[in-house]
Amino acid sequence: MNKVFDGIYQEKGSKFFAFIANIDSLEELNELKQIALDAHKKIKHTLVVCRFTDKDGKNTIIAQNDREPIKTASEIMATLENLKYCNIAVCISRHFGGTLLGAGNLSRAYYQAFKAALQKYQEEN
Repeated sequence: MNKVFDGIYQEKGSKFFAFIANIDSLEELNELKQIALDAHKKIKHTLVVCRFTDKDGKNTIIAQNDREPIKTASEIMATLENLKYCNIAVCISRHFGGTLLGAGNLSRAYYQAFKAALQKYQEEN
């Protein structure tokens, strides 16, 4: 896997850890997901968005909210498509800080973490 770009966003005690990398296999996606899961010891699940073409020419598109009650994964996918990014993966994990955020704030927080990592990614690509 190539270089990993990270971004962090905090909202009412919860921390959102975003990671972006160029990938070309499910193995690399799993490596990035593990990095996101390892961001904090209490993280249980990770939002995953990716689109890539592997070495055999197979296209893979994944947008999973991983049991979060939001549609943030599809919003992030739409952003990547609008930017025409391919062979890219985004994994965002959340450490729950004890305060419920509500669907709107939760979605915004995930997206803000994504934007922080995306900015770093864009500076080098």
